[in-house]
Amino acid sequence: MFHHCPFWGLAAFWDSEKNVTYAFLHCVSEPDRESIPRLKRFITKSAPLTMHPLLLPILIMDMETNLTLEDDKRWTTDINKVEQETRQTPNVSKPVDPLDLDLPSIVQQMNGASVFLSLIERESEAVLLHLDQARKMISDLHSTSPRLRQASKILMRQIEFLVNSRKNLLFRLQNLQRRSQTQLAFVCSNGKKLPEYLSSG
Repeated sequence: MFHHCPFWGLAAFWDSEKNVTYAFLHCVSEPDRESIPRLKRFITKSAPLTMHPLLLPILIMDMETNLTLEDDKRWTTDINKVEQETRQTPNVSKPVDPLDLDLPSIVQQMNGASVFLSLIERESEAVLLHLDQARKMISDLHSTSPRLRQASKILMRQIEFLVNSRKNLLFRLQNLQRRSQTQLAFVCSNGKKLPEYLSSG
């Protein structure tokens, strides 16, 4: 049983004599993501080269990695905007007037970022564990099933690429998490000082 939250559930059985994989796939996803059509296109493209019992879960992890990269880009853009607004960026010397900031909005944005980033950090860690398990299973099949050796080599290269991608992505997500926490600390600190600013004005 391979299970990748929050989008995919997969149960599969490989008939080694017929070299056929039977699978039951469950997908919960927004319609605009077109997850099933995208998976079909991936299979159509990959199947002639890499017919393998573990092809499907590796394709799913590949697709999820691409979606997480999109999340990374979106949150990077959002945090960059907040940093510009609060002027909490390198090489900015002029301080911001807290009265010019929409503090509740910034807190809401950065809290949302922190929660979501934490979730996809855990997802990335889970994917790395899944990839390690897939690598071990492919190695076992490689040694016991000669007909899978060529496909195994191709999938092993794909796994190495995905492992490197996910590790780099995990570092980026951890950096974004630190940046969102820095903005929250700055805004909360200035929020406490607002009565002073208002009374002095």
